[in-house]
Amino acid sequence: MNISPSAPPASFAIDPRVPLVDGIITVNDAVLAHRPRTQGWRIKASVYDAHQCEVPQAICWHSQGQPATVEAGHPRPGRITSLPGTWLFGGVYNPQFGHFFSETLARVWALDHIDEKIEGVLFFPVYNTYQDTAKASFDELFSILDAPFSWKIVDQFYQVDRLIIPPQGSGIKSDMMSSPEYRAYLRGHIRDDLSPTGHEKIYISRSKFTEKRRSILGEGALEDLLRAEGYLIFHPQDHSFADQIRHYRSARHIIGPDGSPFHLVNYVCGADTSIAIIKRRKSNEYQYMLDQTRWFEAGTGIGLDHCISYWAPAGVRRAALMMSAEVDFAAMGQTLLKYGMIDNAEPWHRLDKAALEAHLKRFGASMGCDMHQVRGDGQSLADVPLLANGESPQVFWR
Repeated sequence: MNISPSAPPASFAIDPRVPLVDGIITVNDAVLAHRPRTQGWRIKASVYDAHQCEVPQAICWHSQGQPATVEAGHPRPGRITSLPGTWLFGGVYNPQFGHFFSETLARVWALDHIDEKIEGVLFFPVYNTYQDTAKASFDELFSILDAPFSWKIVDQFYQVDRLIIPPQGSGIKSDMMSSPEYRAYLRGHIRDDLSPTGHEKIYISRSKFTEKRRSILGEGALEDLLRAEGYLIFHPQDHSFADQIRHYRSARHIIGPDGSPFHLVNYVCGADTSIAIIKRRKSNEYQYMLDQTRWFEAGTGIGLDHCISYWAPAGVRRAALMMSAEVDFAAMGQTLLKYGMIDNAEPWHRLDKAALEAHLKRFGASMGCDMHQVRGDGQSLADVPLLANGESPQVFWR
């Protein structure tokens, strides 16, 4: 159900067809409470009205069934600082790239739908290190938006004269399809005057990531195949938001493993773009990304679901946190050929067992642990010895 004044949210789900603008509410003398000792996936943070009742429309969500905030408890009056004026409630500030776009910006669409002057947008910090990242995050955002806004992190208990609370218009997983207003806001305000790069074929790579090793096995071999087809191997983490947009808007063919870079791809690409997303984990994130492509009208979305096996390191409490996939490159090549994204599929072959084991041992060596074939996201390897032989990484097949 969508958040609305008449139906306080016991749960959360965005219907990408349903406008949210009529759900904007205003709370007088609102108190914003964030408990600084909480941080991470779920924080204690709430908005209260003048009667000290929690305002349910200000609960923040990652996705359906996954709240990002839980009740903080109303602070004692002597600990509350007055913040004069009218403010917009922005939700949570999360510096991580995908969450920043899908959650931190999930309510700012309302700036296009309110007429009164506001002092700025208020955000609860997800991490207590926000002072190290917040200014850089918003400065980079404003380098690509034509409508910058004032913002403030809720760094203590505040009472504001008037707090405008819009419904949350985006999230992760199935909620990344977003509300009509959120899609219109990003499509309408991301700058369109950034010069093209001239690269019409791009592969969005994860091969430089070493932390957690969440990727596809043999990605270097895949990059070689695509480089031979004229693709630029692009590492978005090495580029500014503006430079990423320049590359994505220039491209007619974009390929890559599912991941947060595709948010920006989907926000800025046009109908003449072919976007092929490689499934790299057991869950359905790649399909959510393709659904987002469709709802943002970013081009033709192509699913590359060619996973053969899944792998995770010994010691991980949940396989999904550090999962890598074996992908059938031969089957992938045929799909890309079918959609006109490559010209020659003959060099595309599945990794043989020896090559796969070599890649897995390199992954294991970088983390100091064995690699295990796993059945699914929820499998735990927490009780498995990091190195079964006590010396060098091994590969364990199911």
